[in-house]
Amino acid sequence: MNNTLFINGQNEWVAGIFEQAAPEGYTTNWIFKKSPEEKKLAPIAEAEYLILHPAALSDDLMRAAKKLRLIQLLTAGYDEINLDLAKELGIPVATNGGANAHAVADHTVGLLLSLYKRIPACDRSVREGSWRKPINGFNTFEVSGKILGPYRCRENRPQGCSPPVRL
Repeated sequence: MNNTLFINGQNEWVAGIFEQAAPEGYTTNWIFKKSPEEKKLAPIAEAEYLILHPAALSDDLMRAAKKLRLIQLLTAGYDEINLDLAKELGIPVATNGGANAHAVADHTVGLLLSLYKRIPACDRSVREGSWRKPINGFNTFEVSGKILGPYRCRENRPQGCSPPVRL
């Protein structure tokens, strides 16, 4: 049977969602990430599929996972996964890279606007009681009529690069 283990660094309700979403024919188990390593040994030894959030797995646990066919990370990076060991053991490792690309893009635009409008400096001056004085000797700016987009996309756009946008 397709035995799936979720090492959960989130709340218990996240594990409940995981269990409910499992396809027919898959058994699901989960354990908290903060559980001691020795408590994880038995479930990981039986797991064919391992889902991690956050993406952290000790070498000892990876070696104990004799039946493992896939490690799926619910993150974009491999930071705390020994990819060399996974390769040596023949276990593929997959990420969710790009799954939150729209949210990252939204946040990036928000940060750009925040910096351009000098919101952190304005906030600081209000909190310090000096809000009537110029901020760093500059006025704030409006984005109306400005162009926003990756700099390298301005000329000879590489494939997949959206054109800059006039605001």
